[in-house]
Amino acid sequence: MNYLGLDGRALMMLKLIHESGSVTQTAQMLGVNQSTVSHGLERVRGLLGDPLFVKAGRNVVPTERMDALMPMVEELLQTLALIGEPSKFDPSTATNRFVIDCRDEDHNLLIPSVIKRLRQEAPGVTLRCRLSHRHEVASLVDGDADLLFTPLPPPDSHEFVGQTLFDDEFVVFYDPKTRDAPDTLEKYVAAPHANMLVTADEVTFIDRALAELGHKRQTVYSAPSFNALAATLPGTDLIATMPRKLICGGIKSGLASCKCPAPVVDVGISAIWHIRNRTSPAHKWFRDLILSQAQALFGG
Repeated sequence: MNYLGLDGRALMMLKLIHESGSVTQTAQMLGVNQSTVSHGLERVRGLLGDPLFVKAGRNVVPTERMDALMPMVEELLQTLALIGEPSKFDPSTATNRFVIDCRDEDHNLLIPSVIKRLRQEAPGVTLRCRLSHRHEVASLVDGDADLLFTPLPPPDSHEFVGQTLFDDEFVVFYDPKTRDAPDTLEKYVAAPHANMLVTADEVTFIDRALAELGHKRQTVYSAPSFNALAATLPGTDLIATMPRKLICGGIKSGLASCKCPAPVVDVGISAIWHIRNRTSPAHKWFRDLILSQAQALFGG
């Protein structure tokens, strides 16, 4: 196991002594004093069991063993140089596959334009988007997904990094052919509501906001997604409080909207990734593409 005592500095020292035939010149090229090179050479001699270089006048000449080792020393130094260089990513020739977990509304708003850029800038790259309403980060931890689009903030953990893609506001959608705008709190509370649920908890942030004001709404329909919710409204007297960009960007159903009379907060859609991918050139290129496309579409 003596070879484990060898390192890049020792290999470079052997290479320079072999090329210059001088311990003094090698020390100068390495920026150290001569005794440091002499001690280093003695250490490697002990590890390899060979003199490696012997005196010949003012210079040193390599032994037969040292000459035989030089091709391997050169190759190892080249390999170490490659390890030390930052890896590069060329999208034009890349064949990476990326996976995003997202809701269909987020997908419809952003991914079509992302696909156009991928086809132009990285035609060999493939993308899979998987439907995810529960906003779970397990797929990021397992490495099954590269990004998660979610309205929730990153978990309180050093494992995850997040950045906002765009901000959105909740407004009230309704069919103007079948009802008037629920543009006051009284009209809003009195109207039959439809909402979107993804968990067993049927009390939403809107219900809690109304409860703080002493009101309770009547919810007559709960949909599995915002798109499904929006598709249900035409031809009914139902109203639904939904994100403006998500709905207007993905649905052309003739719905009208008004400001939500209830005190609801705006929502931000973020991209979250695992910290292991923070320095990956391929992952950085991909998430920068996603973020820049969101910036181009929605500003920030």
